[in-house]
Amino acid sequence: MDKIKKYYCVDTKTYKDEPLAYAPEGTPIGFQLYDMIKDLDELPFEFTLYDVRRSNQIKKIGISDKRPKDYMIAKTLPILSAKMKDIIESKLNGNEGVRWMPAKNQNATDTFQYFVPVFTKFLDTLDIEHTLFSICTEESFIKPYRNIIKPYFKASVVQQYGMFHDCGPCWQFTLGIYLRADIMKALKQEKITGVSFSSPALLV
Repeated sequence: MDKIKKYYCVDTKTYKDEPLAYAPEGTPIGFQLYDMIKDLDELPFEFTLYDVRRSNQIKKIGISDKRPKDYMIAKTLPILSAKMKDIIESKLNGNEGVRWMPAKNQNATDTFQYFVPVFTKFLDTLDIEHTLFSICTEESFIKPYRNIIKPYFKASVVQQYGMFHDCGPCWQFTLGIYLRADIMKALKQEKITGVSFSSPALLV
């Protein structure tokens, strides 16, 4: 019997003096943003890297001259450097249904190529029987939906993929991205910046 592979959720690794990527003022977030970009070939705006001051609130203090990290979150979107994207893409099985949407990330002097991973098909990985839910009734959603508190995934299904999404309402553009252990290891070996990983995904 083949050994069950482990998967880890991608997270950010930030430091106190680290700049952040911002979209232009007025750019929507969440569902409005996803509806705006879902049929586009590339993002219709550029991200700009700002130095920030962190206290009770985060305040922009000027466009940064630092190089952006390989993994960043901006406007509820995960944005990956070309280096990080190429490492992941080289190790995928090819059936994950991932499309890489080009994006630009600029600092004070340069513009860098980034990508947003977009899942084009729903991967039915969630084990409903074991997953813990709560009911979300926020006014921002058209109707109540079950909020996932503690997800469990089908081991036999996720083993088919090198990368899969969580099963929330924004799964196409989700921040909940899971990578197979060998991909995580490759990112660490190549010293990909700005990324950390959670505990292994729960598989049943």
